[in-house]
Amino acid sequence: HTYDFGFTTTPPVLSSLSGCAYVDANNNGVKDDTEHGISGVTITLTCTDSINSDMVTIVTTTASDGTYSFTNLLPGSCTVTETQPSGYIDGLDSVGSAGGTLGNDVISSIALPEGVNAIDYCFGETGSSDLCLENPRYPANAQVGQNITYRLSVVNYGPADATDVTFTDQLPAGVTLISAHPAQGSCSGTTTLTCNLGAIANGATVFVFVTVKVVQEGALTVTASLTSAKPDPNAENNTVVQTAQGVAV
Repeated sequence: HTYDFGFTTTPPVLSSLSGCAYVDANNNGVKDDTEHGISGVTITLTCTDSINSDMVTIVTTTASDGTYSFTNLLPGSCTVTETQPSGYIDGLDSVGSAGGTLGNDVISSIALPEGVNAIDYCFGETGSSDLCLENPRYPANAQVGQNITYRLSVVNYGPADATDVTFTDQLPAGVTLISAHPAQGSCSGTTTLTCNLGAIANGATVFVFVTVKVVQEGALTVTASLTSAKPDPNAENNTVVQTAQGVAV
């Protein structure tokens, strides 16, 4: 015998939730077209569905453009959390299209309906400045008794303005400092030259001109480096090492 009790089960229409992690250069909590995303940021979604009351936790990382997306979600209550990326200062976050409660690096109580693409759950970061010390124009050879002048370029690749930038130049024993002239700020010291350059705007370059006198033969190795009050996501380009040879007259 076949019995038909008239019961049918319609599977729910699945939903999605998406957003981004980005550098909020003006710290206004809105991702502007000119502000770039941050890749590799860990995003965790925890949802309790409204059908079976089952809880699920999904972890992903942001793509190269800073975006992330969770798909095939049952309707229910969700929380999305960002793991603060290193090298950035915590900025303003934003609640997306399905609502929710904003916290620090977390958006909770998201009432995710059935068949909805919830968008714009974004996490803003600020304060990162990629400073770069470009290789100095340093001669390959210099005669003993000769004065040589070399230029170092301090470039801020942003996205934020850099503050309290300090340039340090460790001079070799084979030279004597004659002068140091930064395009802004001031320098002090003799064997270790320290220049306080102040603030450097996003996209700006500050030159430092150093003149030394060669006093002995042999390798003349200069080690220069940068520091700043702002986090630098790429510290590898903050130091340069250049070597010239002091030669007899």
